[in-house]
Amino acid sequence: MEDLENLCRRLEHFETPLWAAQRILEKERLTIRVLDPCCGSGILTLAAREKGYKCAAMDIHHWGFDGTYICDFLSESFLPDHMPEFSVFMNPPFSKACEFVEKSLQAGAEKVLCFQRFAWLESARRREFWDNAPLTKIYLCGDRAPSWRHDIPIEKRNSTTPTAHAWFIFEKSFTKGSLPELHRLYKKD
Repeated sequence: MEDLENLCRRLEHFETPLWAAQRILEKERLTIRVLDPCCGSGILTLAAREKGYKCAAMDIHHWGFDGTYICDFLSESFLPDHMPEFSVFMNPPFSKACEFVEKSLQAGAEKVLCFQRFAWLESARRREFWDNAPLTKIYLCGDRAPSWRHDIPIEKRNSTTPTAHAWFIFEKSFTKGSLPELHRLYKKD
């Protein structure tokens, strides 16, 4: 049996700060149906539901969030052909973030909101992804948004972090050749 720390490291389970989830939903409108394919402890799912969205939660592992559908989003065909419009609201593992966005768009998502380190924009390995991705907006977290590994107890989470995070917004209706808009997102306006 794998211990929690090793499981969190292997599956890259980092939690999104609640304020960052709430603030992006004040800026971006989603379709009524939303999918959180790596729901973890449910922060994004709950934030979406609080805004009135019908959000389905799924993950490769059950992290304790009630109603989580357990599946590997990247290896399963989980959406029927007749699935109505949907958006994806997620914080996927950093090493697989490109694959999660691609799979979401291939499955028919109208819009994808993806929380990642700002450094995701870097790297020659991801160049082809960025050259072809329908990236429309980036919301850089102007206030640092610490994304702690799930196994680290709350009392041991220091509120400072040198890592910048952002929301990357992808839209099916993107026109190739346009540059993404850049915005800043703060805890409070």
